[in-house]
Formats: sequence, structure tokens, C-alpha cells
Amino acid sequence: MEDIVDEFFSSLDEFYPGSKKKRRPIDPNAKPRKVKEEVSWDANPQVKSLPNGKVVELFSAGSLCQALGRPLVTIRLWERKGYIPRAPYRLKSHIVDGVKKPGWRMYSRAMIEEAVRLFQSKNLLEAPRIDWNRYPDLSIELADSWRVIHNQETA
Repeated sequence: MEDIVDEFFSSLDEFYPGSKKKRRPIDPNAKPRKVKEEVSWDANPQVKSLPNGKVVELFSAGSLCQALGRPLVTIRLWERKGYIPRAPYRLKSHIVDGVKKPGWRMYSRAMIEEAVRLFQSKNLLEAPRIDWNRYPDLSIELADSWRVIHNQETA
């Protein structure tokens, strides 16, 4: 009887039900993985001409995220809850599968730099979480400064 049990478990090759499978051994001949280069938030601006004739560098919400050190989900949540103002610029909306999708959120260089300056002044760039109840003035300052910047850009 013991021979049958030993034979059964020897065929499992160090894996038994409920355990984790062993990782693949490292292949010494495999190509090394490419390391993604750290790109600055302002590396890919979209230069747009506004109706007033002024030319503005616009950046996506991903650039704002990268500048503030936050994931995109967080920026969307902050915008939805009103902690940060809505993006003042948007790319044209488009239709996907018969449903109208809004355009991408876009921010000017001055807006992102002002957001970084305000977050830095409150030592929040490195903070893992932000308790917006402790910083109600940050939302107000950000909204006011973005309004001024937007008015200057579109005047």
C-alpha cells in the first residue's frame, strides 16, 4: 500500500492540490526584459490652437497623474467628488458602438505646474493618501488658480 501512495505523490513533482505551483526556472538564454524608461509628464504635449488664436500646450489627465504621482483612477475620483475642478479642455468627443463618448480631459502646462506647486506647498506630493477634509482650502486654491489661468489662456 505504501508503494502506491509513494508512487502517486512522486508523480506530483512537488505540487499537491491546494499548493502553489512552482515558478518556471529562469532561462539563462532568455532575452533581458526591456525596462520602461521614466518619461517626464511634459514629454508629449498636444499643441492646440484656441478659437481666440492663442496656441496652448495641452496635456492628458495621465500627465497630471504623473506630475502629482497618483493613478488615473484617483484623479477621476477627485474630479467626480469635486476635490479638483473639472478639466477645462477636452478633445473632441467620438462615437463608439453607437454611444457618444466624451473627449479626453486635457490640462494646460500652467495648470499642471500650478497643481504641482499647490500640492508641494502642503507637502502632499509624497503623501500616500490625502484627507481632503484636512485641506479644504486646497480645492478652493486650485479651482481659483485654474480659473485665472483658463481665463488668461482663452481671453
